[in-house]
Amino acid sequence: MAFFQRIAQFFRRLLALEGGEFLCDRCKYNHPNTCSKRERPNARVCRDFKGK
Repeated sequence: MAFFQRIAQFFRRLLALEGGEFLCDRCKYNHPNTCSKRERPNARVCRDFKGK
């Protein structure tokens, strides 16, 4: 299962770099109470990213 997670993470990074936008704008955890990452709200790479 780790192999597929690595592939998914690779494509998330690729899309983040290609689109020029921040992942937080499209993440369902984009709220101060649910995401405590210090990169928020300007993250381009995030292991916890889940689309809305």
